[in-house]
Amino acid sequence: MKFNFKRAIANVLISSVAFTTACGTVPEEGVPVLKNFRNTDSAAVVSMIDAISEATFETEADIESAFAAYYALEGDSRAQVTNYEKLVALREGIADLYEDKTRQGKRVDRSKILIGTYCVNYWDEAHVKDVADCGIDFIAAAGYSREFMDNLAKYGVGAFVSCGNFGYPMWKGGDRPYGTTVSGPSFTVEDFAAAGNVTDHEAIWGIELVDEPHSDDMYFHGALSEKLLEKHPEYQVYNNLFPNYANETQLGTLTYEEHVQDYVENFDLDYISYDHYPYDDTPGFELWIENLRIVADAGRANNKDYWVVVQANNQRENVFTSIEQLRMQVNTSLAFGYTVINWACWNPGWFYNNICDASGNKTEQYAKVQQVNAEINQLSPVFMKYKNLDANIIGYENRELGDFYKKDDNVIDQDIFTDIQTADKTESAVLCGYFEKRIGEGNAMMFVNITDFACAKNPQTWVKFKVADSDVIVTEHTTAGSSVLQPDSDGYYKVVVENAEYSFVTVEKAPVAVEVE
Repeated sequence: MKFNFKRAIANVLISSVAFTTACGTVPEEGVPVLKNFRNTDSAAVVSMIDAISEATFETEADIESAFAAYYALEGDSRAQVTNYEKLVALREGIADLYEDKTRQGKRVDRSKILIGTYCVNYWDEAHVKDVADCGIDFIAAAGYSREFMDNLAKYGVGAFVSCGNFGYPMWKGGDRPYGTTVSGPSFTVEDFAAAGNVTDHEAIWGIELVDEPHSDDMYFHGALSEKLLEKHPEYQVYNNLFPNYANETQLGTLTYEEHVQDYVENFDLDYISYDHYPYDDTPGFELWIENLRIVADAGRANNKDYWVVVQANNQRENVFTSIEQLRMQVNTSLAFGYTVINWACWNPGWFYNNICDASGNKTEQYAKVQQVNAEINQLSPVFMKYKNLDANIIGYENRELGDFYKKDDNVIDQDIFTDIQTADKTESAVLCGYFEKRIGEGNAMMFVNITDFACAKNPQTWVKFKVADSDVIVTEHTTAGSSVLQPDSDGYYKVVVENAEYSFVTVEKAPVAVEVE
């Protein structure tokens, strides 16, 4: 990631554009605004933050203005903004308002992009603190001890505890050739429900039941999930599917779409989760994008969130997955609207070069994952205000790609962002995720540079576009901060995107400005 370049242009762009930002005394008409960021200094930002009393939909534009104004300051000036923590709290308060309270699992915070990990094998306080410091929200397939749960609760980390820890019988039918049967489990649904004895703890977000079930067994696991939800309505039941490069013997279906549909029909859960590791020998770009699309389509069609398990590790013993490859997995997932990113693995569980080694020591992957998690959390308050409706790819016109990219449905049905172009449509490529605001009016597009999916050369590209309405504020959100965009003389907005990185562009109605004397 070329931080120096991104941060340099961010300050140049933002310092020359008009944007609404509060400052000084609040008149009866509302929070006053500055006409241009050139007038913004640290004292003005402090005053503006103090003028915002609470996070509500009415003050949402002012809170986003404050963030943009804050990032317009030079580094030394930012240090003068003593009430920045208040601004962060206000922004998080806005995000909380968008949480879907109808979702299962009352202990799972669905107002943010959640970050998980597998295979935490050291349960003492020091190692749990490492987990929290890395930006991890929850542990999947967690073991159980009272000490472990206490340490997780102390650092605000949740756990999906494996059901066997609580006396629930475990069964997985296993892989078998398509069309064949397997003998059933040695227990009934009623036996399962009667057997479990969960000692509750605030750190427990839910119970993990089964990983990568065969389609023929989903009816049974779906019934078990229903029993768990009946006994523990405050929990979420965690199950995870195969990726699309699994074979018929593993899936139990002829196509991956059928496998996902079997899950939808048999599990009364409000999400779909699967694992996919694109930087190993087999999968690659097309299967990765296709998997994202299939599950996202199923999620949208059935009102389910969608989660993905990605790789921090590598199948090859001498290879460490690069930070650009970590970003590529995360940002392409977000462009399709995924709301949970789950890293494999923390300690060794499968593959090599995990976030920590077998002795619990941090590897070089720790700092990489920590950085990418920080970037996820920075975007989350803005991202979660929007719901993904579709995604497509522009560019790659001279490459041989799968059927998805040749179909008419590789065009997003929307009229907000128009005439979208990228630097070199034959070689460069951009994944475009289209969003609309969950509450109120507003739209967004997430542009991810996927030109070099392997992240070997990491070429930069640009995207330019028009917007249908001239009476709007167009704001770009990146890892370098937020800035308001202005169109050129031909009406185009332009963003520059490094390989594997994103530009999240929001389009919202402009608030009424109040002149400042």
